[in-house]
Amino acid sequence: MVYIYKCLQLASPIKEKFMETAQKTFVASRKQLHRLARIVAMLKQSDNITLDKILECFRATEYENGALLTCGAKTVYRDLKILRDEYNCPLEYNAKRLGYTLMDKRWDFPAPALLNDSELLAVVIGAKFSQDILPPSIAKRVTNAVDEIIRSNSSATIMAERMDSLRILSAASPSISDKQFQTIFDAWSQCRRLFITYADNYGYESEREIEPQALVYFDMQWYIVSYCHLKKAQRTFIISRIRKAHMLESTFTPSSKIIEGATLDGFLNFTKIHNIKIKLTATGAQFAQTHLLHSRQKMEMQDDGTYILAVPAVAEQGLVPWILRQRGEAVPLSPMEVVQAVKEAALKLASLC
Repeated sequence: MVYIYKCLQLASPIKEKFMETAQKTFVASRKQLHRLARIVAMLKQSDNITLDKILECFRATEYENGALLTCGAKTVYRDLKILRDEYNCPLEYNAKRLGYTLMDKRWDFPAPALLNDSELLAVVIGAKFSQDILPPSIAKRVTNAVDEIIRSNSSATIMAERMDSLRILSAASPSISDKQFQTIFDAWSQCRRLFITYADNYGYESEREIEPQALVYFDMQWYIVSYCHLKKAQRTFIISRIRKAHMLESTFTPSSKIIEGATLDGFLNFTKIHNIKIKLTATGAQFAQTHLLHSRQKMEMQDDGTYILAVPAVAEQGLVPWILRQRGEAVPLSPMEVVQAVKEAALKLASLC
């Protein structure tokens, strides 16, 4: 009995210490975890997040079963304090800009990924597309991340099982070295400079140091839109033509001008032809609706059932193949340089048959 009594005496301080620690352990509710995760995502995407931006985001974000994350300012202030105190989030407030900044973008929020059904569906579908258009190494990283999300969200299992019946049938992309693409992808995601060996249209190789600003998948090809230090200007490189790629230690600052310029209308740096008009059959009109030449193109139906497509501007390199691809369902009307270019391409093709 004396021995047991002494053991209990020794255990008592340990028990008290354990209870004290347990009482201090912070446990967030599921809804709060959703709010904290959303705040962290916003902080990683921008250098200045204000209270108003957070509240606006919550008012538009679904939590579960259609319920939104809507809350008051006091709740947001409490969440920000919890991120700092309980999760050691490197968060700072800028009094001049009235906003919050995440000082280390590499900081990870140590919490499970809790997503609603719509978000889970988007994640699983995104993984499916990545498997088909990304080289194996990057696709595998995406798949592993999605598997972890599914593990934390049991409701995603049924969605994942249905993905085998979502088929993406498209022409194969040009062969790209998996190792090179992974190097380029990592440099782009980490804002690191690249030293590349690049082959132009004629096979001539040049060495360049570039800043990979935007990664673009366009017309079955992967491109990297960059600032080229050799040319001292913006340049776009087809990744399948990059023979060698080495990621450098030096970093760069993302250029909003270059990134925002990577659009359908201004992506490739070819000379544009302006004010184009094309006559389309009903079949051609359907094709034009799903294969845009320009974001502001307009189509008008004529009395005879045909359509006139008006395109503000597009490069000849993209326009002529677009017209020929329709095998007579699209006929260029103006300007004459487009009409002539299509005729020459058709005659050249006919001479080879």
